Amino acid sequence: MAPILAEAMKSILASVTEKGHDLFTNLCITSPKEVGARSMEYGANLSPPPLPCPKKRCTLCHDVFSKLHVNFYKDAPFHPSIKLSCQKKEPMQNIKLILIALTLCFTSQVLAQAPCSTPAHRQFDFWVGDWDVYATAGDTIVGYNTINSILGGCVVEENWTGGTGFQGKSFNTYNPQDSTWNQVWVDMGGATYHFKGKYNDKVMQMKGESLGRNGQKILFDMSYHPQADGAVRQIWKMSRDNGENWTIAFDGMYRKKKD
Repeated sequence: MAPILAEAMKSILASVTEKGHDLFTNLCITSPKEVGARSMEYGANLSPPPLPCPKKRCTLCHDVFSKLHVNFYKDAPFHPSIKLSCQKKEPMQNIKLILIALTLCFTSQVLAQAPCSTPAHRQFDFWVGDWDVYATAGDTIVGYNTINSILGGCVVEENWTGGTGFQGKSFNTYNPQDSTWNQVWVDMGGATYHFKGKYNDKVMQMKGESLGRNGQKILFDMSYHPQADGAVRQIWKMSRDNGENWTIAFDGMYRKKKD
C-alpha cells in the first residue's frame, strides 16, 4: 500500500491547500511550503536534518511511513535527501480518512487540469469529424470541412475548403460565465466574423453582425442541426434591413467522408 499512497501523494504535492496542509501536517507529512523553505535554508547541495513529526503522531504505523517518506521525497522537486521522522507506532484506525482525503485532493487536481470536461463543453461535439459538404437541395459537393476538438476539448476548430479552393477557419468555445457558445470566423479574403449563441432543442444557433463595404449593418443568423442519420445541416442567413427580411447565404448538409 505504501507505494500506492506515495505515488498519489507525489501527484498532488503541488496543489495541497492550506486546509490540506493542516491535515497532512497532522499526518506527519510536511507541506511543500515547509520543505521548500528548509531546502533553501540549507542550500541545494547540503543535506538538512530530518524533519520531526508534530505532536499528533502519524496515524499510520511507523514502518509503513518510513518507507513512504523515502519513496515520497526521493523524486520530490525539492532537496532529494529531505525525509521525515516518526518515533512512535500507532494503529491504522484512520486509514479510511487518509484515503478519502487523498482521493478528494487528487480529484480536485484532475478537475483543475480538465476545465473543459463538463457536458456543456461537449454540446458541439456532434460537428466534429471529417466531412463532405453537399448543397442541401441536391447531391452537389460544395466543399469539405474538417472539424477538430483541440486544446484539451476547449476549442472546436473548423477548417473549411470550398469547391473553388476558398479557405476559412473558425474557432468555437463555450463560455461557462453566460452559458454561451462563441465563434470567430476568419478566411483568406480577410473577413472576420463573430457569432454568439446557445445550444437548445438539439440545435446550435448563433447570431452576429458586421458592416458591409458601404458601412451598412448586416445581421447574421447561423444554425447547426444534427440529423438522425449522423449528418449535420448548417444554415447561414443574413439580413440587411435590421432583421425584417432574411436571405440564405449558405445551406449545406455535412456527411461524414467514407473511408
